[in-house]
Amino acid sequence: MKARLKALLFALLALSCATAVAAKSPSEVYLEYHATLKSSFSDQAIWHYYTESARQDFERRFPPAMRGRAFHLMKSAAPASVEVKEEIIDGDTATLILVPTSPTQVEQGEAILRLENGSWKLEQVTWRVP
Repeated sequence: MKARLKALLFALLALSCATAVAAKSPSEVYLEYHATLKSSFSDQAIWHYYTESARQDFERRFPPAMRGRAFHLMKSAAPASVEVKEEIIDGDTATLILVPTSPTQVEQGEAILRLENGSWKLEQVTWRVP
């Protein structure tokens, strides 16, 4: 009986640890977000990729009447296509180094993601112009 109880507890512990690991890597999340950003016409399409604090910051900085313009700037600043050059994970924070794969005015980007409720979410994306 004790052996069965120990086995059951071990199985439950293993299951709970497995669910704590994010289903998608930070790179996969970013690339999915990027494709959604470039094909969307509204900021509503991208918010499930962002941390709650990043969304709140956006809403604090931009009143509702300006959010469409701000979204358009985000969309136009990002290159048409990108690849992840490097992915660095440090605990619940990931840093991605991004490079455009299409002609663009930007030279390199960086995305910061945080693990939030078991999923990687964007905190910040920046693109550098040479």
